[in-house]
Amino acid sequence: MLIAARSQAQTNTPIFISFTNSTGDYITNAEVTKVLPNKLYYEIPSGGGCVRMDALPESERAQFNYDPYAANQADTDDALKKIHVNEAEKQRVIAFEKRTMQQAQQSANENAFNDLLNARVEMHRVQIVGTVVEIGPDGLVINPSRENQPDMLLQGINLPVGASVYMDAYRIGNYKIDEETTEFGSTVISYYNVYTTDFSAARQFYYKSVMDQFTGKKQPSASSTNSLAWPK
Repeated sequence: MLIAARSQAQTNTPIFISFTNSTGDYITNAEVTKVLPNKLYYEIPSGGGCVRMDALPESERAQFNYDPYAANQADTDDALKKIHVNEAEKQRVIAFEKRTMQQAQQSANENAFNDLLNARVEMHRVQIVGTVVEIGPDGLVINPSRENQPDMLLQGINLPVGASVYMDAYRIGNYKIDEETTEFGSTVISYYNVYTTDFSAARQFYYKSVMDQFTGKKQPSASSTNSLAWPK
């Protein structure tokens, strides 16, 4: 609400006032740029500002038809506006904190899941010692140096036939190599234990089972029984 008395628009001439501001500085020849019931805005060569109507000398207030009741209502309106602004800011801060907490929880969950997945992969790490006896379509067939240990399939590395193998690898399941029916009608299936030297490939292999455990869909088994058709 603008005060209509002696405004620049009415007189077509600037209005100047002089007063002492809240810091004790005496302001002279301040040009009035906007008048409200409870305050006015002004400009001076060094800048500008706002001064309350009730802080002006009576001689200056009079020319703007100062009404203390209208000024009090304007103060109330300003306070209500500030409350609305503060409430909006409060809601913005609450939303930001909630979003931050969710992100932190997600990050914590991701870290916990990765720790569990890495532990599962490490649980299946073994030392492979043997000789490459065949290069198959799904990896290297390794004849172990240890007695009474079946051949195994090793992926993630290229070696020639006859090469010695002495390295860590991760078990990633079984690979069916043969199936036959005995004279008694039973079926005998032969498997390779399958290993990979690629830690990322092992993580990918165990990802679903660990995710199911992490989300509570199933409990971890004592040993891996996953069958495999894994690329080289």
